[in-house]
Amino acid sequence: MAELNLSINFTQPIIHQELIRILSPVYYLSPGDTVNLTIALSNNMVHSDSLLIAASAVNYMRGNGINVQITVYGQSTYASRINFYALIGVPFLAGFILRNSTGRFIELKSFDRDTLYPLQDELNMILYQNGGINKEVLQLLFYCLGEIMDNIIVHSGLNGGWVSAQYYPNKQEIR
Repeated sequence: MAELNLSINFTQPIIHQELIRILSPVYYLSPGDTVNLTIALSNNMVHSDSLLIAASAVNYMRGNGINVQITVYGQSTYASRINFYALIGVPFLAGFILRNSTGRFIELKSFDRDTLYPLQDELNMILYQNGGINKEVLQLLFYCLGEIMDNIIVHSGLNGGWVSAQYYPNKQEIR
């Protein structure tokens, strides 16, 4: 059985390509192999989509019979708020009150055929409330997001996919 040691440092900005480079070796592993994953977190800015890449890789490994041992150094209340710790199976005691996220962000979530359309509505609400986008373009975006999410289920051979979204008012950006 193979053993692989990986480390992700979320205390500094990290681009998607770097995360993919770090995580790519796991896709060559076999059931019964082990990954020792070290994750460094802090309350510095980390984007939900970066955490989603890591969480989906962890879930891929576990779903394919790969043993995943995770060590987290530091902590991030933001990562907790968007459900990262729960998705990777690491206990975290949140010391804050959860507020309604409707129209502002979507926690890291998996979706399947049953949850696809309600989740699309949540994404659409973020775009509608914060996008500053004219109606025709907004309708086109709603359609495209729906098609992309539906195509993941219909054409990937998988039972579902993953999504995250957040509106950053200071940057006027939706990720």
